[in-house]
Amino acid sequence: MKKLLLLLLFIPLVSFGQLFDCKVSDGFILVNKDWVDKTSFYDDAKKTTNWSDENIRSIINQLVTNDNTFYIDINNFDNIVVILKSKVEPSNSILKTLESGILKNAKEWGMEILVWETGLKLYNNKHKYIYIVNKSRIKKINLDNWSNQYIISINNKTYWMTINSVNGLTIEDVFLEIN
Repeated sequence: MKKLLLLLLFIPLVSFGQLFDCKVSDGFILVNKDWVDKTSFYDDAKKTTNWSDENIRSIINQLVTNDNTFYIDINNFDNIVVILKSKVEPSNSILKTLESGILKNAKEWGMEILVWETGLKLYNNKHKYIYIVNKSRIKKINLDNWSNQYIISINNKTYWMTINSVNGLTIEDVFLEIN
């Protein structure tokens, strides 16, 4: 829960709703107002952080009033998927720009890169995407985290996906089908 709340502070939260037709792996659910209302999200956040009621309510409000898609693994809240609309197409030049930006930020933020893999692929031989598979360690708090980045074209629209997980989940692990 603490990682989920921490992540929400760093995501550029701009209504969470599904942006494209897809089928996700068992355990992943779309986070929306109904989900927040039916769960003990507030109580869990209160128990696992020292944040004020105002901060927790602000995060909950951001979860249910934004324009991106947000999935969470109900079996492990450390596995989180955020999908944003993107204006850039997947290409080698965009990949190189992202690589240098992420590596620069990692250094500035005191992070050690443990795993690094990048490339250009097709999802189900249909949707072109670039990927950055990245496991980093935040040195100050000795926390390891996978944060895999994807830019994918789906039906002439482009999306930026971030899959944060404890075990290196990839786009193929989370999405069983993308239409």
